[in-house]
Amino acid sequence: MQHLPLGRRKIYRVALVAADATTNGLTHDATLLIIPAGALIHEVIADTTEAWAGTAGTLFIRVGTSVGGKDLVDEHDVETATLTKGGIIAPNGHLPSFSATTTLTARIRSSSGNVATGGVSNLTTGATTFYITIEALQ
Repeated sequence: MQHLPLGRRKIYRVALVAADATTNGLTHDATLLIIPAGALIHEVIADTTEAWAGTAGTLFIRVGTSVGGKDLVDEHDVETATLTKGGIIAPNGHLPSFSATTTLTARIRSSSGNVATGGVSNLTTGATTFYITIEALQ
């Protein structure tokens, strides 16, 4: 984990592609970033540049400060088209914890059909890049 200078914002770019989804079952959780204690989250953008496909059901993505959470980017359909979702979290940022690190997690969810079988992705296409803007306070 990098240490940020106090009061400076940094934008992290994290890519997630279909082959990364290797958790058996209807969901796959991917760690996007671990932010330091006392860091403000200013913005999270999920930019889906390639529609996701490979299961019988619809595929969704959401982003949160806990596994399966959606407090940063609401769950949205990423199977039917490319799209950009998310944006400014709060006018002055969101402080998940002043005393502990916070793991930002993206969840891929299928409405029907496992995203992976035997640790191998069933998804044939899909690419989302996450842009996360944070600021260190301590």
